Amino acid sequence: MSAATLVPADSAAPGPIPAPVRPGAHPALRERGMATIEYAMGVVVVLVIIGVVIAAIQTGTFQQLIEQLLGAIMGWVEQAFKIPLPFPKP
Repeated sequence: MSAATLVPADSAAPGPIPAPVRPGAHPALRERGMATIEYAMGVVVVLVIIGVVIAAIQTGTFQQLIEQLLGAIMGWVEQAFKIPLPFPKP
């Protein structure tokens, strides 16, 4: 891949002028994805989220949340269709 060039607006200019490029920057390597620290931070965030979910499941908070969520959904369905549900709400 060649370096970008700037063409002057004045037609009397001798030719294209090479565009400034950051020293040591390889065009193919500029946008290659996450850097090492970004990978490390991503891994830490995922591990923290997994730990929070495991703690919530073990303390019973997760079960309460699911029961409340299902109860709310069943209430919305019952109100939307104005029909009694065949099973009791939790």
